[in-house]
Amino acid sequence: MTNPKRVAAGRRNRALRGPLTDAGRQSLSDAIQACEPWKHSTGPKTTKGKETVSRNACRTRLPLVVFGAEILARSRIVKAHFQL
Repeated sequence: MTNPKRVAAGRRNRALRGPLTDAGRQSLSDAIQACEPWKHSTGPKTTKGKETVSRNACRTRLPLVVFGAEILARSRIVKAHFQL
């Protein structure tokens, strides 16, 4: 969840710094290329870790929000199939 006060503070700080210049953008690009964060954020590697991460959506009820209509439609199809 985002904290509205933090968002507001971030916007104020960004306004103080002004827009990014071409040199500033290049500096950020160079820093990212140097530390290569995409090589370190690969997610879980073990089977147990993958199982744990797969349950995260269930814990936050994401499937009901994102896939609720699809789940409901599939359950209706299954019910209709067995009522024949």
